[in-house]
Amino acid sequence: MIETSEKTYSWLDRPLVSGHPSMLKDRVIVEFIDDVTIQLGTDPQRNLFSRIADLMMHGSYYPDEIITFDGRFRQERRELKAGDRVLQLARLPFLFGYRTRTVTEISVAERTDCRCVIGYYTTTQHFAKGWWQATLLSDQDEGLTLNVKCQARPQSLLYWLAIPVARFMQERARKAAMSRFLSWV
Repeated sequence: MIETSEKTYSWLDRPLVSGHPSMLKDRVIVEFIDDVTIQLGTDPQRNLFSRIADLMMHGSYYPDEIITFDGRFRQERRELKAGDRVLQLARLPFLFGYRTRTVTEISVAERTDCRCVIGYYTTTQHFAKGWWQATLLSDQDEGLTLNVKCQARPQSLLYWLAIPVARFMQERARKAAMSRFLSWV
C-alpha cells in the first residue's frame, strides 16, 4: 500500500515553488493582496478553536464542496506539516462539478493551545503565483479571531484569460470557510 501511495503522490514533488514572497517583489499589472480578519466571538472552553484548528491542520480548512486538499498527509493520516505538497481540487460551480487541479507547498503548519497557522506557497503547477496564510487566535480578552492573508498574481495564460473568474473563486472560497466557521458560533 505504501508503494502505491508513493507512486500516486510522487508527481507532487516535481513542480517548483513559484510563490515565495522573495519571488514577488517585481511590479505587475494585476495582483490581489488580501488581509481579512473576522471575530468569531467568545470561546472560553476553546471548543470552537479546537474544532477549526483540527480542520486546518488536517487539510480541511475549506468546505469540501468548494476546495479539497489531497496528498501524502491524507494517505498517512496525519496533520499537515511544512514542506508537504498538496493537491488542491477547486470546484468550478458553473462547469458541472469540474475541478481545477493545482499544487501548493505548505510553508507553515503550527498549532499551540491558543494559535493555529497554516499557509502555503504556490508552485509552477498553480494558476496563480503567490502565497496564502490563515491564522486562528484564541485570546481571553479578544475572543476567537481568524485572519486570512494572501498575495496572488497571474502565472498562467488561463488565469490571465479568466481573471474575474479566478478572483471570484478566491473570494468564494474565503467566504465559504468563514461563513462555515461563523455558523458554528
